[in-house]
Amino acid sequence: MTTATIFVSSVQKELAEERRALKAYIEGDPLLRRFFTAFLFEDLSEVKCLHFHGTEVQKPIPSYQIYKGTVFELVDQAVDFVMSKIARRVGTRALGPQAPVDY
Repeated sequence: MTTATIFVSSVQKELAEERRALKAYIEGDPLLRRFFTAFLFEDLSEVKCLHFHGTEVQKPIPSYQIYKGTVFELVDQAVDFVMSKIARRVGTRALGPQAPVDY
């Protein structure tokens, strides 16, 4: 017998416990687990980030990182990786209260 997959998703970090509880309920109920498998978006656990010099893909890859964790952690880690590869300059506050940033 095949099971259907229930995708439990939300964009709110605050509802993580509720999503996990729903998944645990489905997996713990004998009737529900017979017909359904619960899948949480947070369970996607791997992101690969690669940085190449120039526009051509060549080996060896100069910078390659695999991140694991919840989807929220992965977003933060991937953004940090990308931002670390962007050349940027932070100016002074001579002209105002906020320092200018040039990319």
